Amino acid sequence: MVSRSENRTRDLWRSAYRMLASTRLALWLLAALGMMMLVGTLLPQLPVQMEESAQTVWLARAEQKYGSLFVPLRSLGLFQMFHSPAFLALVAALLINTALCTTNRLRSLGRMIGQRRIGALGTLITHLAVITLLLSLVISSGYSFQEDGVALATGQTHPLGRNMELLVRSDDLHLRSDESGYPVEYSARVTVLEGEREVRSGLVKLNAPLRAFGFGIWLLSYHPGVRAQVLDQDGSPLILEYADGERSSGQATCNLSTGPGLLRLPEAGFALQISAADSLAGAAFHLQVQPSDAASPLVAETVQSGQEVRAGDLRITLYPAPYAVYRLKRDPGAVPALLSALALVIGTSLSLFSTRVRIP
Repeated sequence: MVSRSENRTRDLWRSAYRMLASTRLALWLLAALGMMMLVGTLLPQLPVQMEESAQTVWLARAEQKYGSLFVPLRSLGLFQMFHSPAFLALVAALLINTALCTTNRLRSLGRMIGQRRIGALGTLITHLAVITLLLSLVISSGYSFQEDGVALATGQTHPLGRNMELLVRSDDLHLRSDESGYPVEYSARVTVLEGEREVRSGLVKLNAPLRAFGFGIWLLSYHPGVRAQVLDQDGSPLILEYADGERSSGQATCNLSTGPGLLRLPEAGFALQISAADSLAGAAFHLQVQPSDAASPLVAETVQSGQEVRAGDLRITLYPAPYAVYRLKRDPGAVPALLSALALVIGTSLSLFSTRVRIP
């Protein structure tokens, strides 16, 4: 004999099941999910894979843009909408709801499909497409990777995603200018390395990425840059030190998009400050050579590209070295989502071929 408490428990489970599988709940979940996606589309989203320093810069720019609204917007998680617990919970609830609705209707749909009712087949395809679309969204939220603003000069490399064995190398940047010298088209040749082995190489243009290992390497823009060659009076290369302490022998490349390039010469006791004197073509640069034991610069003049400048025992030559700016992106849920959306369109279209029949 079944006890009264067992009946109550069973009734509660049935009520919960009916609520989770109800069409009304699906409509509310879709409405809430649509509102969150709209907000996430209108507001810029903070890339979750950015380094901490890059995130600090991104947030500072967002605070400057939104002013007093920045704090409440960030507190609500609106700058990371698609990775917020609320968004993922809505997706999970809608996934469960759709799966239960489909399960409840499988027998009726199967019987109607056996009777060659195209509309029933369309309904089944639509339900399954919604499930796979939501799963694709979950995969994208958990495993996607995107890094913007990766600026590389010719020959420089950068890790491709979290796998430190994979590197992307910028081999060359091609600029095409009009008659007035204004750049009108640009492309870059990149190579993907696995360790020291080259596995993929190709030309990257705007909206035409190179794809390798599930990653897309997109060309976003380019920045002005300079390559400084410094020799002593005998023609031997000197050590050049960047602001972060990294050193290079004889030559060093600086990105000039955010300000002058700064290089130290620890062996000679000098510092170089270089800035662009014209457009991104880099035909001329402002060069300042500052001795460490003097208040005034030894050299402060405009230097043409390829022109050798003497500063004491130093022989300095500057060359244009523009930086290509890339976006590195990987989204394992993108292709399944595209196929699911296509199946959703097909299923909906098939449903329109038959009269509306209520499926129990």
